[in-house]
Amino acid sequence: MDCATDLLKHLCKWVLEHCTEDMKFVLRRIDQSILVQLQSVVSSEFEKISYCKAIDVLKQAKETKFDIQTEWGIPLTEEHER
Repeated sequence: MDCATDLLKHLCKWVLEHCTEDMKFVLRRIDQSILVQLQSVVSSEFEKISYCKAIDVLKQAKETKFDIQTEWGIPLTEEHER
């Protein structure tokens, strides 16, 4: 997890430092909050929890209906990660 977090932070920082023209384009045409989001990734600490804890948290989310049910042993999907 640490390696993936470090890579993501490095890439976001690199984009902020080296892709000024591209970011101007994205700001104008796609997403006006992109710089804030990238800076947030670079400066934030990621919360890490175990798989078992993640399953417990997802099972307690009664207001959310998942396409794939959360059970121990089932891989977490993008909808679970959100």
